Amino acid sequence: MPQKKSADAFARSLLAGMFFLYPVSLALNKTMNDVLSLALFLSSCAYLLMRPAMLKTAWAHCRRPWIIALCVPLLLAVLQYLLLPQQLHLRDMDEVSRFVACVPVYLAIVILRPSIRPFLWGCLLFLLATVPLMFWHLHVLGLARGVLPNGFLGIIPHTSLALILGALALALLVQQDGSLRRRWLALPLIGYALAVPLLTQTRSGLLLALCLGALVWMLLPNKRIKGLLYGAVAVLAIIGIVVTNSALWSRSDQTLAEIEHYASADNTAMTSATTRIELWRFAGKMFVAHPLIGVGNHRFQEGLMRYQVAGETPSDLGMFTHPHNEFLKAAAEGGIIGVFSLGLLYFVPLLAARRRYAGAPSAANPALLVIIVSTGFFIAGMVDVVLIWRPTILFYGLVVSLLVAHMDGAGTPAAT
Repeated sequence: MPQKKSADAFARSLLAGMFFLYPVSLALNKTMNDVLSLALFLSSCAYLLMRPAMLKTAWAHCRRPWIIALCVPLLLAVLQYLLLPQQLHLRDMDEVSRFVACVPVYLAIVILRPSIRPFLWGCLLFLLATVPLMFWHLHVLGLARGVLPNGFLGIIPHTSLALILGALALALLVQQDGSLRRRWLALPLIGYALAVPLLTQTRSGLLLALCLGALVWMLLPNKRIKGLLYGAVAVLAIIGIVVTNSALWSRSDQTLAEIEHYASADNTAMTSATTRIELWRFAGKMFVAHPLIGVGNHRFQEGLMRYQVAGETPSDLGMFTHPHNEFLKAAAEGGIIGVFSLGLLYFVPLLAARRRYAGAPSAANPALLVIIVSTGFFIAGMVDVVLIWRPTILFYGLVVSLLVAHMDGAGTPAAT
């Protein structure tokens, strides 16, 4: 028995350590991220094989809808491999079905209940590393916004992750009663996170920041309205000053002009906003043509090329690998099953966390962390595709598994 307890303590510390390094690996190195993903999967499988009796315990305490959500993408990949006229490449099967690798990790977490504080510190380090990384690439080296600043993750998903993980890092300042310790640190941390979309000049990043801020503000009870209003006015003033002196202001004006031009008879698709509208339109056409299982993972570009050959696309519409919308990508490439699969991944944890949070609204309620991650990824996916990147696929599955298990295993905080 003492040996089993020591083995459990070692496995618990190992999981906590790897979750601490996981956000850091996303900011630094693809190889490090791949090694950590594999290590989390293999160590969890090894633990479950060594402790088979604990599987019953894990199954009794886990959220089975979440396990189903992690497995449905694999079902979709198998159906596409068997039923599509043009056989799906195994590489694409592996990518769309990677969520299933999170199942043993989730079960091991349910048993071991590692602390999430190391992961939250990793989130803070990711945020701290992102700002100088973005500043160096975009404002010192003068590289284009399309550059991959860490070699494997694009500007937009990197910006989205920085904002979501920055919001999670705020939990380090929350005490058990829901109040903030070291309040003087909260505003600098929020300001530092807001610097990311201003540095990267991403309109979607700024929108995500405002939406996450509004979400947390609406959820938290006992708001000090006067203080919050002063803080909101100060933040909006800072954003306004920075935005009006940056490319974001002109890009916002450009967006309105693009949409007005698109609505005219002489429309074009050579701009950011109108390109998205065209891509969304053709994603809808692919869904209508292939409603059950879609055209196949990573085949949006092939479908777009067929429309171009047929002369149905605007002549100046470029060839894109995705339609810049998570659900439309799922609809075009996965059909009804793809949309259902993505909906499960977002709404199973979100609805579970919403019910848990409604019972005891507090900044200390662990359900708030699940809401931030699921809602953040959902909002980011409305104007881009966050889960197209291999690192973010596993990141979302692993982090939600960790936070859902922590939510279910934590005691109910007192409502504040």
